Amino acid sequence: MTFQRVENWYKEFLKSSKNSCSQGLYQKQRRLDLTGRSARKKPPYQLHQAFSVLYWHPSNSPLRHEVTDLWEKRQDSTVHRRLNPFIKEGRDVISLNRLQFHMVVMQWKCSLLPPDELEMIRKWINEQQALSDRPWAEEAEIYGDDLVAENRHIQG
Repeated sequence: MTFQRVENWYKEFLKSSKNSCSQGLYQKQRRLDLTGRSARKKPPYQLHQAFSVLYWHPSNSPLRHEVTDLWEKRQDSTVHRRLNPFIKEGRDVISLNRLQFHMVVMQWKCSLLPPDELEMIRKWINEQQALSDRPWAEEAEIYGDDLVAENRHIQG
């Protein structure tokens, strides 16, 4: 008798949850992907993001000091003139938070780079994207088999 009641309750629950989903009350649950392959790919770096990773992230980078100095002088008109072309309309340098300011400075710095350095950064972006598409690529060379390497990568 108890089993029958639980079974009836479960069927009613499924009917009501289907109706609720169609009304937008509940989102349909996605299954957990344990294959190691993400349904969404990580987007490639934008040019100014890659510039930041390559030139700002090293701890001894002179670019760090320059960004800090510009942040402290963001009230000056010279900083406004330099950075305003890279800020969205309706915003100004003062209204940016630290991360937004950093990205605007990186865009400005990228605009000053010669074409050969821009090409080098684009090449680095493509290499990073290839690594994120197949993170087991280096292991595939060791094992000589892409499927074995992918399986070992997934299993950790």
